[in-house]
Amino acid sequence: MRVILHCDMNSFYASVEMLYQPHLRTVPLAVGGDEEKRHGIVLAKNEWAKARGVKTGEPLFQSRQKCPQLVVVPPHYDRYHRISHMANQIYRRYSDRVEPFSIDESWVDLTGSVDSFAKGVQVAEEIRRTIEQELGVTVSIGVSYNKIFAKLGSELKKPNAVTALPPSALQTIIWPLSPRALLFIGPVTEKKLARIGIHTIGDLANAPETTLRSLLGKWAHTLRQYALGHEYAPMAYWGESPPVKSIGNSTTLPKNLAHADAFVPVVYMLCECVAERLRLSHLRAEVLHLWLRDADLCSQTRQIQLGAPTQVSGRLAKACFRLIHKHWDGAPIRSIGVQVSQLSFEKDAYQLSIFSQKEQKNAELERCIDDLRHRFGHWSIARAVTLQDTQLKIDPLEENSLHSVAFRKGVL
Repeated sequence: MRVILHCDMNSFYASVEMLYQPHLRTVPLAVGGDEEKRHGIVLAKNEWAKARGVKTGEPLFQSRQKCPQLVVVPPHYDRYHRISHMANQIYRRYSDRVEPFSIDESWVDLTGSVDSFAKGVQVAEEIRRTIEQELGVTVSIGVSYNKIFAKLGSELKKPNAVTALPPSALQTIIWPLSPRALLFIGPVTEKKLARIGIHTIGDLANAPETTLRSLLGKWAHTLRQYALGHEYAPMAYWGESPPVKSIGNSTTLPKNLAHADAFVPVVYMLCECVAERLRLSHLRAEVLHLWLRDADLCSQTRQIQLGAPTQVSGRLAKACFRLIHKHWDGAPIRSIGVQVSQLSFEKDAYQLSIFSQKEQKNAELERCIDDLRHRFGHWSIARAVTLQDTQLKIDPLEENSLHSVAFRKGVL
């Protein structure tokens, strides 16, 4: 039997800010937009703010109405990446199979490191204590026999806790939970399942697959297998690079995007990041995926064929704008991501078009920009439109933690 941990650092952004500014530990705190300009959304909050009704993702002005004493600080992503790296180094003391899921979450495979499930729970407790003692933040850890249930376990007890879900917990603890507790099920799928009488993970596990397929399509088999506890995907060794199937970047915004023009700088920023990583890997892409998450944390994903393979940011951005124009319903957007797939190498032959010469010139221009950025820093040269908001800055080589699961979950 496998022994898998899912380690999820609690209220991560807020916890790191309190680590660097200890006086914030005793006040209601939110990490978010510019407090002086009184705009933006809550990216994270501490327990004091949570107790006063502050919610992640809500506009800051609403949070201040609930909690006039709320202290708001801007995000410091360099700090978060530093603590995240240190946490992963601690996990590596116990296993060489550590798989980051996001900046504050990682799976750890103890199967080859412990001789029993009970020993795995003991190791999880040791990791929990070590994270708190050495880093000054807390972590919730789920222990189970697959990755899906390990993540589910890390959500059941927060903060600073270990939850064990052995096979014997399947019917007694896991099956009575809402389907939403499973990693790949979002609010849209939850509503679909409820319409056919599926209200628990157990209902999902025992539903006829033909019924599920008519409702969920190709994901029906996968989700039902997960509900049954059948997840066997091997975990990579730390630092091991699996074959690249997609490249993407995403960002949670300091303030919601509420009108079409607001998308322009962030779309160009993300597409430039993705295109730079394509060129660095000597790849081109044929399909673009756009992921949007609104202020209510509901996600959607749409995709578009790019025609001839490309690694040029302008082509990617135009495809994004077409998807936004066609599919965005006007709901305020909290997070946005761009991912490309169906990758091929630069050296591979492809069908030329009448625009190929212009495409080649644009690619050469962007390679020159890459060279400048690698020598002097990513933001040494930038499109003017991306400089409209100084908070919309990410480094494609440092902040590319977008996981394909985000896009899968958006579909569901």
